[in-house]
Amino acid sequence: MPSTRKLRLRRILFLAVAVSFSLQISGQPAPAGSLDRVSKVWNPDAGDGSYQNPVLYADYSDPDAVRVGNDYYMVASSFDAVPGLPILHSKDLV
Repeated sequence: MPSTRKLRLRRILFLAVAVSFSLQISGQPAPAGSLDRVSKVWNPDAGDGSYQNPVLYADYSDPDAVRVGNDYYMVASSFDAVPGLPILHSKDLV
């Protein structure tokens, strides 16, 4: 049977995770259509069917990609948005 101290530490850890998660998701919702916007900072699309490098103008550490049907998703480590992961979506891997 776990000691009282271990139970107290588990409760504190659970509360810390729950609070940080609730703070992460309690922000303002994204404006309608904001996820479909093209970046104004960097757009690798040359407009003629070709793309410029770098396609992703950022450093995504520890990337992991998966295909779900016709969609591709990539996640990466995040050190500035803890707990959170950047999720990138593509229909054609560009």
